[in-house]
Amino acid sequence: MIVAIHQPSYFSWLGLINKIAKADIFILLDEVQLADRAFQHRNIFLDASGNQKYLTIPIIKKNLRQKVIREIEINNTVNWKRKHLNFLFFNYKKHPYFSEIFPVVEDYFKKDYKTLLQAVWESMKLILNFFDIKTKVIFQSQISYDRTKRKGELMLSLVKAVGGKVYLSGVGAKGYLEPILDKFEVEGIKVIWNNFKHFKYPQRNSKGVFIEGLSSLDLLFNVGIKKAKDMFWNCVIEEKKKLFTER
Repeated sequence: MIVAIHQPSYFSWLGLINKIAKADIFILLDEVQLADRAFQHRNIFLDASGNQKYLTIPIIKKNLRQKVIREIEINNTVNWKRKHLNFLFFNYKKHPYFSEIFPVVEDYFKKDYKTLLQAVWESMKLILNFFDIKTKVIFQSQISYDRTKRKGELMLSLVKAVGGKVYLSGVGAKGYLEPILDKFEVEGIKVIWNNFKHFKYPQRNSKGVFIEGLSSLDLLFNVGIKKAKDMFWNCVIEEKKKLFTER
């Protein structure tokens, strides 16, 4: 059983959903702190001039360092939903598949969200549905595990708790995982690095220079659901073959 783990991510980028699609179980980290420079509550989009813009969900910052992600509340005194929806409308309305994607996105912004986790998880479900990803998702808070563990030891504890035999990790975690790979081996768990290679697609606003790392919505607005799924799953299947051949 292959397990992947990550924090929730607002309208997730292709690299994250690529990792989720390769796993049998995905553990959503909701008992860790918010990382200011990460993408739990924000993501990158292109404006009509080809500039990269962050769309960020505003949060209540009082006692933020004493809270984990699932405890963080949204600052709904700021009309962030209207701002984000207007941005997507005005900057993607001329894209080939705007009429196919925008109504689904618009429905997302019609819902009320009190916590950051609610809003971000709903955005992730929307993306997973677009790409027809059926991986089982378990919230960290739903698992019985050793809550004293941190970083690599935490990952090990979580994978072990759900009965995983393979841990599919992003390469960014090598620094804290490689020193304890022997502990994974003792538990009969193989660690595999997810070397995602970003594929290119027609990108209307990028002025001929492809820009990686945007929200998956950018791909969908540009090529539509069918072609996006074809491109995405072709990448997943080929990379997964290589991963398990190298094992």
